[in-house]
Amino acid sequence: MEINEVSLKEKMELISKNKDTKKIKTHNQFEINILYKYALSKIKKDTFLQSNQEYVLNLDPLSLSIRRIGAEQDSTKITSFGPLSYYKEARLDNFLANSLERQLLLSKALEIIENVKNSSYSRGLLISGDIRTGKTYFLSAIANELSKYEKETLFMYSSDLNRIINGSLFDKTLEDKVEKLKNVDCLVIDDLGNCVYSLLFRDEVLNPVINYRLVNKKLTFISSNFAQISDLSNRLINDDPNYKVIVGRMMAKVLELCEPIILNTKYKQ
Repeated sequence: MEINEVSLKEKMELISKNKDTKKIKTHNQFEINILYKYALSKIKKDTFLQSNQEYVLNLDPLSLSIRRIGAEQDSTKITSFGPLSYYKEARLDNFLANSLERQLLLSKALEIIENVKNSSYSRGLLISGDIRTGKTYFLSAIANELSKYEKETLFMYSSDLNRIINGSLFDKTLEDKVEKLKNVDCLVIDDLGNCVYSLLFRDEVLNPVINYRLVNKKLTFISSNFAQISDLSNRLINDDPNYKVIVGRMMAKVLELCEPIILNTKYKQ
């Protein structure tokens, strides 16, 4: 039976019997449906959920998210060349899917995790949008989830990566870092386009790393404040039209490697 076919009396009766929902008072029909859906899932398996998933009831704002039951994360699997700029406590079950693009993003994440679990290749994600839309939090949650399956994630803030790569010329660790960027189980580059990049980083590191990971089917996630690919490309060109073709080819490979999703709804996690 569809949720809209259930009477308000029946919904309120079930809500009043669940320990998590009975204390929440609301007359909003949308919120009542959320509470009913959650309460119903505790006595009858929701067909939308996989066998190892359950709903989480979020209170502010009132919404449902999904989490996987039972697994624990291993934070030693999340590394960086420098300061580790990610949310250690981030969880996919705390990512509010309160808009269509967030629901799509969460759905894609769960699909990717399931493929990783089954040792199948997944195309990564290019998540773009303004500040305070939850991009870094979401990527942190993905990294934490992957750690449960013994997958190492190299999590790099792009300006830190640019600086560290440039410094590697002097301490002779450049090749080691490039090999790590190419071969790590999962690579996260957060906030691509947030600074002026050196030609060394863009042409001798980022471009070959993207190409290698595409050819070898390596899971990769990238975030950017630039919603339009053309704007991100222009940022990487550094106002030099001579590099337009080079950057254009690299961005085409990025789009093969990562599925683009734009977050429009601002939310501070």
